[in-house]
Amino acid sequence: MSEISLLPRKPFYYLRHGQTDWNVEGRCQGQTDIPMNAVGEAEVAASAARLPEGEISRIVSSPLLRAQQSARHAADRLGLPVELDADLKEAFWGEAEGKADTSWRPAWCEGETRFGAEPFSVFAQRMVRGVTRVLGGEGIPLIVGHGGAYWAIEQALGRDGFSHLPNGTLLRHLPDSDDDTRWRVTFI
Repeated sequence: MSEISLLPRKPFYYLRHGQTDWNVEGRCQGQTDIPMNAVGEAEVAASAARLPEGEISRIVSSPLLRAQQSARHAADRLGLPVELDADLKEAFWGEAEGKADTSWRPAWCEGETRFGAEPFSVFAQRMVRGVTRVLGGEGIPLIVGHGGAYWAIEQALGRDGFSHLPNGTLLRHLPDSDDDTRWRVTFI
């Protein structure tokens, strides 16, 4: 796997979009624009209710519908507009999108490309570019995105990566003040 750049050491929040019907069916979504279902709406509403008022200065979302729907819950809670950033889109998984077989993902994460998928290294560089741009703004942002996108973010935080992040999960990321290579990541 290629070297992934590290993120600027600024605090941020991350919200994974709520559940979709394809999540329930175990189908790869990638960049296929699938909306959240009723469970997903409830998941992100509950997460948005836990967002700290007055701390988050902006909301930046993937432009895919499920992320935008999730971001709207946060926007309603915080009274902030939602900005869209195309670099925060989920990976493009080519012909695997819509299929229930995910057995190829570990090899893809290690650099093998199949099905016309976006290579993991290209995807990770895109994510780092997008998150770095978001962190370059003023204040503490909330980034609204995808489970696969978080794999690239984890690696850019200097972590092993590839954690399963459940739908609707809200995380706070703080640079560790005692160790300039570590981050404190907490579930909110």
